Amino acid sequence: MKIIDFIKRRYSPRGSYTSFTNTGEDLLLQQALLKFNINKPTYIDIGCHHPIFGNITYLLYKNGGTGILVEPNKNLCKVISRKRSRDVCVFGGIGKNSEGSSFYEFKRSTRSTFLKNQADEWKKVSGQEYTTSTVPLYTLDKVIEKFNKDTAVDLISIDTEGYEEEILSEFKWLKLPKVFCIETAGKKDYFNDLLKSHNYTVFADTPANTIYTLNNTK
Repeated sequence: MKIIDFIKRRYSPRGSYTSFTNTGEDLLLQQALLKFNINKPTYIDIGCHHPIFGNITYLLYKNGGTGILVEPNKNLCKVISRKRSRDVCVFGGIGKNSEGSSFYEFKRSTRSTFLKNQADEWKKVSGQEYTTSTVPLYTLDKVIEKFNKDTAVDLISIDTEGYEEEILSEFKWLKLPKVFCIETAGKKDYFNDLLKSHNYTVFADTPANTIYTLNNTK
């Protein structure tokens, strides 16, 4: 991203910060992680989408973090593997089981989803057709067991176009990250209650996402 660095140095006001997300979640995540003195976090980014633009974890990666990027779009997985060489890209989705699941994919890839009713709703609103494919599905605990069995997970980000509730419904809450970033739009009260029941506090809100930090357990 040399061109972005050049533009920032040349045109940005002194003291400004570069964010790769629409509403600054990556900068907020940096602040949340600093509560735990974490500068180079490990993360699991569920629904990674593009590896740089609009991406929650790219700024963390750029500053030395590493992690697992889960993405059900094969073409985007190729881009992710090319642009984020220190990270591991897992082709598939996170859900209730370890079987394959139907994935409804739009040309506007940010609208792709595992939820048929949501795909049908967007098709009706936009007039766009979707294609359906079978994509591997893993539980969040399985991903943690495979890739973070002996290491901490500092951050889990979940942005899956309405599938967040399904993902956390099967999570065993045994290996807790310090920070969660969850797309909570339309279900904020539900997720606030769920995370509070597992000892998390709201750190920050944006129009689409809520960032939660783990309370001191000492």
